[in-house]
Amino acid sequence: MAAGAALQGFLDSRLEVVKQQLGHGSGLTTPIESKWVDHGWRRQAFVLEGRYGHGVMATKSILDLEHPSWAIPAPLVACLLGYHLS
Repeated sequence: MAAGAALQGFLDSRLEVVKQQLGHGSGLTTPIESKWVDHGWRRQAFVLEGRYGHGVMATKSILDLEHPSWAIPAPLVACLLGYHLS
């Protein structure tokens, strides 16, 4: 459970940076796509990056935050969306 809280804190801090860069009322969003794979997500991420410059790829189990498009396990994406909408 501590690892989940640490990850949540890390993602919250990264999202805060994004909010600051976008500014208030900018209307920009982060595209989210899914690919139910354990590897090979980067090919689809290149499409996101080419079209939007960044994004989130909801994957089966991959967590990779080292690229303009992040790979985040789909269950975690669902939790984060629920967390930020409530």
